[in-house]
This record gives sequence, structure tokens and C-alpha cells, in this order.
Amino acid sequence: MIEQVVDFLNEALEQDSEAINKVFLNINVPATEAMIEHPTIQVRMDKTLRLIGLINGLVSDGQTCIAMVFDDEGKRISKFIIRSVY
Repeated sequence: MIEQVVDFLNEALEQDSEAINKVFLNINVPATEAMIEHPTIQVRMDKTLRLIGLINGLVSDGQTCIAMVFDDEGKRISKFIIRSVY
């Protein structure tokens, strides 16, 4: 399943990189303690949640997750990949 989600996200990024970058990078909300303690949802160190953390909560197998690769300037998503959690 994770491979299909990465393919889907990369296809969406190709079709409208501006929209995908805005959705994945601009939406950042405080997470509740319950969300922070969730076994698969990934909450950031500053206790906020982004869409990628929620998606990973759905598709991660505990050993791999979806990661965003950024451009050379580190400001825009250039692609989505599967990476090891460790």
C-alpha cells in the first residue's frame, strides 16, 4: 500500500506542485496528547501535526514511512520516497 501512496503523491506533485507544496508545508497544527501518543501517527518534535504525519499513520508498517525530499534550497518538495524509520 505504501508504494501506491508514494506513486499517487508523486503524480499529484507532478500535476500541481504549487498546491501540493502548500498543502504539505503550510498546514501545521498543534497536536493533542492523544495524537502525540498514537502508535503510528507521526507528530513533529514541536508537537505539531502535518499532513505527511497523518498519512504515515495510515500507511506506515513501523519499519518504513513516506518522506518528503526537498529541492536544493530546502524550500519545496521535489518528490516523495519510502525510507526506513530508523
